[in-house]
Amino acid sequence: MSLLLLVAVVVSATMGFMQIPATTVLQLIGHALSFSGKDAGFDPVVTAVVMDVRLPRILAAVLVGGMLALCGTVFQAILLNPLADPYTLGISSGAAFGASLVIVLQVVGLALPSAFSVPIFAFAGSIGTLFTVLALASEDRRLSSTSLILSGVIVAAILSAAIGFLKFIADEQVGIIIFWLMGSLSG
Repeated sequence: MSLLLLVAVVVSATMGFMQIPATTVLQLIGHALSFSGKDAGFDPVVTAVVMDVRLPRILAAVLVGGMLALCGTVFQAILLNPLADPYTLGISSGAAFGASLVIVLQVVGLALPSAFSVPIFAFAGSIGTLFTVLALASEDRRLSSTSLILSGVIVAAILSAAIGFLKFIADEQVGIIIFWLMGSLSG
């Protein structure tokens, strides 16, 4: 599995507007891992594209994928359901709603103008959704996996409708919202 991941990282680093051979990518990675301070004679543009643009995003994607796998495993263990995931409890919908909301609010000028405002609002949306689902599911003072799942599906449906409404009123920002919802790692 690790070998497959390494191959995927190298192949991903070769793709883009500037075509870079896999051998060059491997040489650049090898040179960077050797911590050699001397110049290896690589084209500075190719080095900048691979080491400063592509590899950080690829490594971010690897870390995000690993964390999502870990979250999925935790959800399956908590809910005792092998099909459970963050979408089951509406956590992902809450994060998407928070991110969409701040993108729309940035147009109006009401949100934080920081680069971190989208992740902060996404996190706040996911936490708010989690507490809402827990409050709905704990009506009878005990949490069963069935009530958690049903509450999560209901909240996710409501938030999905709210995201649709935000996309409707977003006007020019709808592309940014869709790009973010599809999992953009661009800077």
